[in-house]
Amino acid sequence: MKTYFKSNEIFHVWANQSAPMGRCPSAVTFDGETLKSYATAIARIINYKGKRAFIFDDCSFSVTTSGHQSAARSAVAGCEQKFFVHCGRRGQWLDFTPQTLRDYYLENFKRELPVEKLAFKHAENVCSKMASLEKAIQVCEFFGLAVAALKKTAAKFQPEYETAAKLLSDRREKLNAARELREENKRAQRTARAVANCKAVLAGQVKIQDCYIETHLLPDDLRAQYEAAQAKFESEKISLWQAGENISLGYDLPCFVRRENGELVTSKGARVPIEDAEKAYRFAKLKKSGWHKNGETCPVGSYELDAINEAGIVAGCHRIAWDEIERFAETQNWI
Repeated sequence: MKTYFKSNEIFHVWANQSAPMGRCPSAVTFDGETLKSYATAIARIINYKGKRAFIFDDCSFSVTTSGHQSAARSAVAGCEQKFFVHCGRRGQWLDFTPQTLRDYYLENFKRELPVEKLAFKHAENVCSKMASLEKAIQVCEFFGLAVAALKKTAAKFQPEYETAAKLLSDRREKLNAARELREENKRAQRTARAVANCKAVLAGQVKIQDCYIETHLLPDDLRAQYEAAQAKFESEKISLWQAGENISLGYDLPCFVRRENGELVTSKGARVPIEDAEKAYRFAKLKKSGWHKNGETCPVGSYELDAINEAGIVAGCHRIAWDEIERFAETQNWI
């Protein structure tokens, strides 16, 4: 039977018990119900009277083992019963039975609470105790163990738990309210700064390229004016570049072309001889209805055209629209 698996496969094989044992290149192994990362059990399957549950240790061991733990949890179907423990002993086996798993949670519940100066810290400890008791009850109910005595204990502990939970809930609401107020103040400051910067740009006091503005914070009327000014600036910038100015155009803008001496230069930095550019232009005009490089090629300097369609031409990362192609062709008297 196959016992050697790929690293992303072994977790599913273990979860479904498709093989009695297994190993993989990434130091994950399983032997029956126990899954190990290196020599440490990180998960285990409990089978008891026809019931099946998964035990996972949520302690942190190493970066690699944390990845194994995450993959193991992901391999288990959502409908499966899962229990989490916090053991963290290297070389452990996680050899829990339903009874010892119940006792593990009960031990955490019965542990004496440390003396805390802060009320909310004490409340957190009380809620943690209640969570352990509820897990013990869950174990008993799932595996069919006696549970009446635990439910009586939970009922006695309930008033103390409710008081602690109320204290934590009130504290959480106060913290959230304070955080929301801080965020609101920060947003108001950012909005005021954006409005002031926008007005300075529109008044000509600041160059638009020297000022970053969070436009989504602007009122609708100011945002419309700023976007119009920005569009005008980009258009002027493109015209200056096309005229030969040493200006850098944003890489997210459409591709533009101009002539420098005997070369066609694109706004993305590619250069080809002007003669090759003219040949490519005349070839593209003939293939405007649609063409892809497939046997027939069209070299342009050190490059080749990849496609031609109604939108323009494609060459590597370059997408040049027909409007820009025809504009340049007219300046070169190709038309």
